[in-house]
Amino acid sequence: MRVNITVNGRPYEADDVWEGESLLYVLRERMGLPGSKNACEQGECGSCTVRLDGVPVCACLVAAGQAEGREVVTVEGLADHARQRSAHAAEAAGAVCPGEPEAGHPGAPGTTRPAKPEVGRAGEPDAARRAGPDAGRPVGPDVTRPAEPEVGRPVGPEVGRPVGPEAVRPVGPEAVRPAKPETGRAGEPDAARRAGPDAGHPVEPGAVRPRRPEPSRPGQVAPLAPVQQAFIDAGAVQCGFCTPGLLVAADELLERTPDPSDADIREALSGNLCRCTGYEKILDAVRLAAARTGKAV
Repeated sequence: MRVNITVNGRPYEADDVWEGESLLYVLRERMGLPGSKNACEQGECGSCTVRLDGVPVCACLVAAGQAEGREVVTVEGLADHARQRSAHAAEAAGAVCPGEPEAGHPGAPGTTRPAKPEVGRAGEPDAARRAGPDAGRPVGPDVTRPAEPEVGRPVGPEVGRPVGPEAVRPVGPEAVRPAKPETGRAGEPDAARRAGPDAGHPVEPGAVRPRRPEPSRPGQVAPLAPVQQAFIDAGAVQCGFCTPGLLVAADELLERTPDPSDADIREALSGNLCRCTGYEKILDAVRLAAARTGKAV
């Protein structure tokens, strides 16, 4: 059986799916998304919680075939989902999108731009500047206007540049261009700059080498969803096994109820079990995420 699912905004296609396979197995083993954890496989612990068409479900209890043509959001897609939600909220509130001029700005629609002053010669009357394209310019046999070269075209032989076939530069492998000096660090020998996995490999003209990814800096992490950052700041992450399900459930709660009460939080997380310690820090993390989300809006 073939199953087509949109997971975290991307279409996925899984082939040879057994009729009894769960959505959790397809996500973890076939699509390489191990964020949803496999614990009880009975829908009791909530560690495999995902959102199916916006509704939190236990992925271990959903057959893979039931997700055909539907949208799934896992813990790996919470950050992108939160950014899309913020963008939609900003558009609904009438916020100015990046790159769009604000009202009253000279580039905004309906704004009258001040007329630019006309550029003329010093002491020349306005009437002479406004009357025709040649007004104010001396015309007659005694006046010789220098020909202005057109941009992008080769200049005639009177300027010293050849016109004709010899004026066209060859383009392609036969064109030999002077090599540019390599740029390196001061005092670094040329051999050290050329050494590497590509040293000694011939480079054909026009070949483009892919840029190597720069190593991540210490402490540099990918942007997180507000609820993910709140769990880190509040110290709500223990062993981490239950955390993905808690994050998905908490994020759905904040989307549905931006300012939840303690009873709302307990109700939303009632299907998620933590085996490490109490739930006080988890509740603090959801409260912190709700406070930050309210300030951002």
